[in-house]
Amino acid sequence: MLRMIRGIVRVDLDDLKLELGIQGGAWLLGEIIQAVIVFVSVFGKGDVERVPAAGTAAAVYGAAGCMIIVNVTRFVVEYQLHLRFPLTRRGALAGHLISMLAHDAILGAGALVWGGVGAVLHPLLYGRTGLTILPTFAHTPWFAWLILLLAPLPVALLAGGIISRFGRAGGWLLYMLFMVVCLSLDQIIEFFVNFGVHTNALTLLAVGALGLAVLLALCVRWLLKAAVQA
Repeated sequence: MLRMIRGIVRVDLDDLKLELGIQGGAWLLGEIIQAVIVFVSVFGKGDVERVPAAGTAAAVYGAAGCMIIVNVTRFVVEYQLHLRFPLTRRGALAGHLISMLAHDAILGAGALVWGGVGAVLHPLLYGRTGLTILPTFAHTPWFAWLILLLAPLPVALLAGGIISRFGRAGGWLLYMLFMVVCLSLDQIIEFFVNFGVHTNALTLLAVGALGLAVLLALCVRWLLKAAVQA
């Protein structure tokens, strides 16, 4: 089983170098866009006083996007593919879990590295322009970083478990949940920003975390009992 897990981890992480390259390219593109905005503001007499750190934002949110896409692909598509081979469900699921934990940690570390590079370069490049470069890390709420780092793997498990259990109907259910989250995003952000103000906020958060834990346990169970789809 350990040999199986090592093989799955090696295959899953094979594209990580490409993803890190894409992350670096996204950072560079963001920095170019940022430099253009600064140039236009300084020499074009624009009225912009604060410029967002576009490179850091591209690296961070690009990493989150890669995490979600790759994780969902592993648990929805590749897990089903592995079931067609003489692999145990426990070994396949454990291999994907380990590889995706490493995958997300490395991409998250890459985002921190590019953010640090930007924090060092921006004062050197734009210190005399009089413009303020808004650091992405300082102006993003703590819970946003927590969600970006921790959400991709549970989201992928939910997608894999629900689709393996309910098939196409599960896909529609996930789509409706996604739309509900998108439409309620302002309320979700407001809840966390004003977390200490809300009555029974800790209770609501604890109930939500418990419900999510139960649902994730069910999804793991459904994946371990998943039938091979035709």
